[in-house]
Amino acid sequence: MRLLGLDAKCWGPLRDRHFALSERIFLVYGRNEAGKSSFRSALETLLYGFSPAQRDSHPLATWSSDGANLHIEAELVLDDETTIAVERTMQSRGTLRIARGGEEFQGRKSASKNAPLPQLAAIPRDLFRAVYCLTTSDVIELDGDVRRHVDELLLGEKTIEGLRPTYLVREELIEDAGALWRSTDIGKPRSKEVRAELREARRALRRARTNEEELRGVLEEYAELEDELDELKVRRRALAREAEEARFLGALAELERRTAPVPELAVATLEKDPLVDPVELETMVHRLDQRLAEPRARLEREALTLPASARRILACGPAIESAAGELARHELEEEAEADTRAGADELFDEVQGALVRVCGCPPEEVDEETLGAFPLDGLRAAGEAWQEALDDDRTRSTRPPLWLVVAAAVGAGVALASLDGLLSPFVGALGLAMLATALFVAVARSRVEDAAPEARKDVLRLIQRLSIDPSAASTPASLGRLIERLEDQRTKLENAYRANGRALDLARRIAERTERAEELAGRAGIEGLGGAPASEILTRLDAALDDAREAAAADLADRADRERAQADLATHGPELERLAKRLERVIAALGESFPHLAADPGAAFRAWREAEKEAEFVLRRRAELEADPLYARLADDPRLDAGLTEPPWHPSSMRARDDELGEIENRMEGVQRRLGEIQRQLDDDEGSSVARAHELVRELEAQYESVCIQRDRLALMERVLAEADRLHREEHQPDVLRRASRYLESITTGRYTRLDYPEGDVAGLHVFSAERNEAIPVGEPLSRGTRDQIYMCLRLGLLDHLDVGRESLPLILDETLVHWDRGRRAELYPVLEEVAERRQVILFTCHESFAEESESAMELVRIDLSEVPSGAAVKAHRTTRKKRASKSDGPNLFS
Repeated sequence: MRLLGLDAKCWGPLRDRHFALSERIFLVYGRNEAGKSSFRSALETLLYGFSPAQRDSHPLATWSSDGANLHIEAELVLDDETTIAVERTMQSRGTLRIARGGEEFQGRKSASKNAPLPQLAAIPRDLFRAVYCLTTSDVIELDGDVRRHVDELLLGEKTIEGLRPTYLVREELIEDAGALWRSTDIGKPRSKEVRAELREARRALRRARTNEEELRGVLEEYAELEDELDELKVRRRALAREAEEARFLGALAELERRTAPVPELAVATLEKDPLVDPVELETMVHRLDQRLAEPRARLEREALTLPASARRILACGPAIESAAGELARHELEEEAEADTRAGADELFDEVQGALVRVCGCPPEEVDEETLGAFPLDGLRAAGEAWQEALDDDRTRSTRPPLWLVVAAAVGAGVALASLDGLLSPFVGALGLAMLATALFVAVARSRVEDAAPEARKDVLRLIQRLSIDPSAASTPASLGRLIERLEDQRTKLENAYRANGRALDLARRIAERTERAEELAGRAGIEGLGGAPASEILTRLDAALDDAREAAAADLADRADRERAQADLATHGPELERLAKRLERVIAALGESFPHLAADPGAAFRAWREAEKEAEFVLRRRAELEADPLYARLADDPRLDAGLTEPPWHPSSMRARDDELGEIENRMEGVQRRLGEIQRQLDDDEGSSVARAHELVRELEAQYESVCIQRDRLALMERVLAEADRLHREEHQPDVLRRASRYLESITTGRYTRLDYPEGDVAGLHVFSAERNEAIPVGEPLSRGTRDQIYMCLRLGLLDHLDVGRESLPLILDETLVHWDRGRRAELYPVLEEVAERRQVILFTCHESFAEESESAMELVRIDLSEVPSGAAVKAHRTTRKKRASKSDGPNLFS
């Protein structure tokens, strides 16, 4: 069985990692915490399932905070060249799905859940961990007993899962037999303990026979003490009976002493009412009188009446509330009206000041209405016409006609020619005249600005409506600036008119609201508010409404109080009168019954209650005594009327009787104690248990015989297992040692040739050296490296032996060679390549030097966990030291 690829969907630190593996040898390299342990755990989980099988206890399930399920997939090729795909997932528990190579997983998770792969049923997980998956500590001697170490890990082949090794069962049988019987009698075997108990039982039997005569005197004393105890019991019963009669006689005497007549109560005075405590009755009368004092005072006060003015105001209440609800808006409108009017006045003043500056006239001559009606559009059109006329005249003046240019040129030429004497002076004078005429015409055209008087007249005519100084429009540019200023002031004037309109509208609404408030105040009967602001009127109306409502509420409360007072008087007045009369009758009855306490009715009532209680006690106590069986015998006892100084119920007589009872109890306790001691002595007597001693001796003899028989059975079973173990070793051990010897000879280059495992006095694993033909025990003084090599070869030999007829599993070496020197590792590499021909070899290391050394020594695939590649899969680095092909060169699902 070889792994072609591993897909770690979610496995501890390995997330979405895809590894293409070699069928022969591949090395997994990574620094600490890179995920090597997780990778090795993934390999074991693929083969055998999750361990632990529950998510809550699995260490990798809590690796990530997102709570993702553990999930790995792999493709494997079996020894019969069949390719399968395996999926392991863990949700709450581990699950398994298997598919043919190249096919998708189908259906639900396997019913086997967390079971191993079917091909591994004969190789338990413990054996896989001990032999196929090795770490540094697995290839050295675990303890001083080499035989046990090899038996446990290498030669104890298991055919039944859970069956313990034979040597362990033999050791337990030997231990159990030794716990029953030892020939040396060392320690505390069961046979030794039974023999000791048997000797003690026989000594007890002899003591029982010897002490039999000593019990006769004790039996006589026991009989005498029993007679004395009977006499004490008789006297104690007599004293107890006397004490009981004395107590009953004392109770009868006390009853006769307390029997006295109860004073007669003046029942006629009470008028069939039961007698009650006058103090409590007087308290009730006082409390009820105090409770009715307030209602009486309330009815004595004059009743309140609601004034007519308050009724008028309450009648106008809804209208006043509605008007008062507009008070806040009224105040806001007053403020808005004042602000709006102030803003309009400010704009008017600003426009007036601007017109004064523009027109240059006194303020009283400025007319805003004229500005509002002024035709600015016409002034703008006149200014544009003026500008166009000026532009046309300027164009004509700056471009002289051609004839004028020609005339000037001809005149200048003629004048120059006459100066040079080429022409006559007359002709020269004519030329100068032509030149002068041309210059005059040009100067005249340069003053053509005055040629647009009509357009400027229109402008002046318009600005005279506002009495504006003509100098303010001397040019089209100044006219444009004047128009802009007039437009700005007209806009402000329009804003001022709009603000003034809003202020007038607000003033109208304020006046209307003020009229309504004055009319409402007249209806409510509130005078003296003529000409007052609406806010003041509304405030007065609201306050008057509150006062009227308070007066109405007070009137209503007064009527309710008077009604309650009348109801209280009607309800409790008769009760008060009845209680007062009853109090008078109770006081009168107590005064007649107890004249000496007439001044204190409370004391008289208490005296009557005490007499009544005493009479009730006497009746109850007499009934109790009459119900007692002693009454019939002691009711007429003459000692009740004998007038004795110290009757039987006198305290001194009772004390003397109690003292005698105490002495009897003490003596009885001493007698009983001595009787108990004698009884225990009789019970412990060996002579009285001779038969039991004989029985115990016979029982211990049978136990000793049973121990011997059980010891023989255990010894026989151990011998049978030893013979079976010997036959098993003869069948399997030679093949394991032969294969291991061949590996050892190859690794040590012939220095050590053979391993043997002899029996007898030289038992244990031995190695034979080529230098000397003698067996060397595997242990000190052999070096640790040599012992590592020996145990590595033993495991390789055991692997080959276990693979016969079974699926060959991969060999995993996790830092196994870290303590080997470079020379020993170099000797092992060819052996590992030979092993790789039969099984897949997987190396784990965190040492870069060891990884590079392995790459240079063997043809392998290296997987580096320290750096995560950017691609979807981890591309393994294949060495090219050798040029031979391997199965890993074929197609791979994970490539």
